[in-house]
Amino acid sequence: MRRGSWVKSAGVLAMSGLMGCVVLAGCTPTSETTSATSTATVTVTASQPPGVSSASTTRTASPNPQRQQRTPEPVDPSQFRSGQRNGDDVYFTSPTGNIWCRFGSVDYSAGCQAKNAPVPAGADCRGNSMYPAHTLSRGFFLRGAAVMPACFNQGVFVGYEARALPYDHSISAHGYLCVSRVTGVTCFARSAHGFVLSMQEARAF
Repeated sequence: MRRGSWVKSAGVLAMSGLMGCVVLAGCTPTSETTSATSTATVTVTASQPPGVSSASTTRTASPNPQRQQRTPEPVDPSQFRSGQRNGDDVYFTSPTGNIWCRFGSVDYSAGCQAKNAPVPAGADCRGNSMYPAHTLSRGFFLRGAAVMPACFNQGVFVGYEARALPYDHSISAHGYLCVSRVTGVTCFARSAHGFVLSMQEARAF
């Protein structure tokens, strides 16, 4: 689904009818894994002139910078508030634009959804004749201390002027916290529970 379609859908959705616009989801509440930095040893056989025996040398490879996890840098949530509706709510996207998130202060107004992501365990993503399963986005509600898997037929967490949260940055508002990584977005409810969302993973913890 293109961004334009999500934004249009979001304009249609009213919070009072939110649950009517969301395909039924499971409601079972459930730290981001830090990739280990390793040092690899590589053995290289050096070329020698004819008649001279080969010698083996050992080099130490530099750690892969993509495997290192930086401490996330907090951003100012006021820079991510929308002036067009729900002025106190915070909206943001992943840098790729695949994941859309929102921190609201009322029930069912916080969480993330992604067009390209696996179906979260416990979510009802069967769809219907109007909204087939393949058209639904996948994600999670954050509701107080609980995490609720869901599939969506509307842009529930889509903001009109949502900004991208850069990789290795975090944002918090209304008691919720999310961290943007190259590997996806990790969010926490008002508890130790949360979720990881990406093209490869949709997991509550």
